[in-house]
Parts: sequence; structure tokens; C-alpha cells
Amino acid sequence: MKYLYAAWLDPEELQKEPLSQFQQTYLTSGRFQARAVIYFVVWLVLMFIFNRLSKRQDVDQADRALRLRFKMLAGPGIILYVFVMSFAAIDWVMSLSPHWASTIYGFLFVAGQLISSMSLMIAVVVLLARTEPFATVLQKRHLHDLENCSSLL
Repeated sequence: MKYLYAAWLDPEELQKEPLSQFQQTYLTSGRFQARAVIYFVVWLVLMFIFNRLSKRQDVDQADRALRLRFKMLAGPGIILYVFVMSFAAIDWVMSLSPHWASTIYGFLFVAGQLISSMSLMIAVVVLLARTEPFATVLQKRHLHDLENCSSLL
């Protein structure tokens, strides 16, 4: 941390360009680490919840109550993930240069993750389309749909 975040951890650097009162309170080593722990706890809780529900769904695919529970948790889970990832991006990337500020940077970081995951998914589907059993399931029109989707990215 002392090398990456020298702009606000090094007292000599702070003398050159002082931070605002809010930044001085927000950008401390202890609070930075506490927020990182909170981010990972939220991500791990979301992962455990959805993995557990997914395993239960694999066993009993006809369980409507489980399907409803999945739907009820998915929306808030995505919103929570976007907020936590946005704050993590602000903490870990934007605070490299604490005098720079952007209100949309965190969301752009999350949007970049979405585009990257869609691109990876398209590449995997195209590669799997050449092998069985996908070769008989996936048709050219499916791949054209993915091509149209990727052109939007």
C-alpha cells in the first residue's frame, strides 16, 4: 500500500498537495482496509447464497418456491454487486490519484466487467458450437444473434 497509495499515505506527498478534510478522513490505511474487508464479505456472501441455491436447484428443478426465491434475491444481488464494485473501483483505482474525481468512474468499471464477460461468453459459445452436443443444438442463426449482440458491445 505504501508504494501504490503514496499520494495520501506519505506525509511528504501530502505536504505538496494537501487533501480535503473528507479525503483525509476517508483515505486512511485502517479505513481503506476495513472497506476492502467489507467488499469481500459482501461478494463472498452473495457467492455462497447463489451457489447454495443453484446446487439445490440442480437437485430439484421443479421447486417453484426455490425458483421464486432465486428471482427475489437476484435483482437486489445485482444492485448490491454494482454498488459494492463501484465503491471498490473508487477505493482501489481512483484513490491512486486522490485529487482526480469522477462521479461515473465506478459504474464505468462495472460496465467494463459486463462487456468483458459478454465477450468471453460469446467466444466460449462459438468454440463450443463446433463440438457435440452443441453442434446439433446451436444453429447458425444463434451465432448470428450473438454476432449482432457483440456489435452492440
